[in-house]
Amino acid sequence: MKHFLLATLLLLGFVCEARPMRPRLFRQLPRKIERIRPPSWKQIAAGGVALGTVVGAYKVADGVQNGVRYAAEKNPERFFALLSGLTLPLRFVLWSLAFLGLGWIAHKIHKKYSICQKKGEGEK
Repeated sequence: MKHFLLATLLLLGFVCEARPMRPRLFRQLPRKIERIRPPSWKQIAAGGVALGTVVGAYKVADGVQNGVRYAAEKNPERFFALLSGLTLPLRFVLWSLAFLGLGWIAHKIHKKYSICQKKGEGEK
């Protein structure tokens, strides 16, 4: 499945760059070739880094998938402990966002009611 996905992504990349040849294009071709500049080393390096990132993520995901499958088949109790360890960063981020959101709402409410109380004291 992953090989198919990678091949599809590469094929889509090539298809997006392809354009059908038209007769008038042959007349414009010499002018277009003159405007084409060779890629700089920065563009080549960026392409290599992007490809390396995709391949690295593919390899890591494959290893994690095999490890989780093995743990689920051989030792189901250990599998749940493994899942809690894998989801810990996500849970940390979600709980942090929840606490920050609640803190922001509490601050807004406190600010609103403290202003209302100050206005009430000034009118007395």
